[in-house]
Amino acid sequence: MDGRAKRPLSVWITQILALFTLIPGIGLTILHLFGCLLPMGATACSSTKGIIEILAAGSFLVMLIFTFWGLQKRKKYGKWLGIIVLTVLTIALILRSEYLQVVGRFLLFRQQIPPPPITAGKD
Repeated sequence: MDGRAKRPLSVWITQILALFTLIPGIGLTILHLFGCLLPMGATACSSTKGIIEILAAGSFLVMLIFTFWGLQKRKKYGKWLGIIVLTVLTIALILRSEYLQVVGRFLLFRQQIPPPPITAGKD
């Protein structure tokens, strides 16, 4: 023991979530880059949209690496990057959820909520 306080549970959870996002993200980014080397994908990667997607994914992965490293080394920036990453991931999940989009349209614009596609219990 070196007299340091135990690592809080929130740090462990943040590091695990960062790894669960980082590992598939690195794999998908590498696959996307290899796809750019193929003749079929070269046109999509040479466009402005393709370059922006690759740079955005790469910068988010670098931020995840710095988050994990900063939390591991108990740096202040690790805690703040962890908060930023968790906030961005939460917002992205909310924006991509169809259910929450329907609820949001109802709350904000008073649009009618559609009936569920499957009615349980009807024969």
